[in-house]
Amino acid sequence: MAYSRDNDFYGKKYSLKIQKAELRAQYLDKRKRIPKEQKAAFDAAICRKIINTVSFRFANTVLVYAALPSEIDVSELVNVAMAQGKRVAFPRCIPNSPLMNFHLVEDVSVLSKGSYSINEPPADAPIWTPSADDRAICIIPGILFDPTGHRVGYGKGFYDRYLSGKDIQRIGVVYDDFILDRLPHGKYDLTADFIVSEKRLISVRA
Repeated sequence: MAYSRDNDFYGKKYSLKIQKAELRAQYLDKRKRIPKEQKAAFDAAICRKIINTVSFRFANTVLVYAALPSEIDVSELVNVAMAQGKRVAFPRCIPNSPLMNFHLVEDVSVLSKGSYSINEPPADAPIWTPSADDRAICIIPGILFDPTGHRVGYGKGFYDRYLSGKDIQRIGVVYDDFILDRLPHGKYDLTADFIVSEKRLISVRA
């Protein structure tokens, strides 16, 4: 299914914001209805695919997220990264702003519920700052992706702002049924370099 900026839904011209909101609501509900055992199998397959990539193998820093119940659980990825001695960082929202930082952690037990009910690192955990010798990858959650790397997330824009202008390889994770032919997108929307589902890996930028 394809969507575009000027789609005419139900006889009305829908704005980009409304198109995304409609897609978000529809597919969030669909994602919540994936059976628990099937979801766990999908999540494990996605983690294995990423772990087996050259990008993961040579990365020395992995920026990752703490999953909400309906999101793709990347705990296996975190465990492997830490076991291999890679730096691992989780996002923490900056209060009263649309910005976030990634904080380095050595043990996921330090995470606790913060903004938007997402588990976050403590405020005093070291902030990761890119340096010339970093080979960093960022695992990006999303509700929907398309083969050009565009995504529909939760509409807050945290990842778009954080990754703008940074030399970090972006890996979007999504269930295969949530990869649509084309998604509505704006000028400043984030795109992924790779998209990984339980069935395939799509290289957006070779």
